[in-house]
Amino acid sequence: MEAPGAFGAGRLLLIRQPIRCRALRARDRIRADNESQGGKNTEDSGYHETLAVFWLQLVNRHLDRTKPRLAATRALIEQFASQRSLYREHYGFDLLTSREARARWIAPSPPLTQPEADQALPDQ
Repeated sequence: MEAPGAFGAGRLLLIRQPIRCRALRARDRIRADNESQGGKNTEDSGYHETLAVFWLQLVNRHLDRTKPRLAATRALIEQFASQRSLYREHYGFDLLTSREARARWIAPSPPLTQPEADQALPDQ
């Protein structure tokens, strides 16, 4: 998942839903987008649960809800576009190749958000 490119789609999911609902919708949309471009969602490629939730939490934490949607989205992209590897500061293992992290949410350490936001999502 290319994080900054996903902010536009992610931003739409952050408007009026609890984070757990947004993450479930993002999961479906990212998987469908992968497949529409000829990709596969397997245990070694495609959708990555931990990365998806990590970036959704980051967006949720930094989203300026006082700005219009487009302006807020642009501000997020400007802030994080050059930080594609930010997740590495929060995971002490090779997150991209971890089958466990691809399949289920693993909370970052140090955490990005309040403890209640670090709960696992319902099974797929």
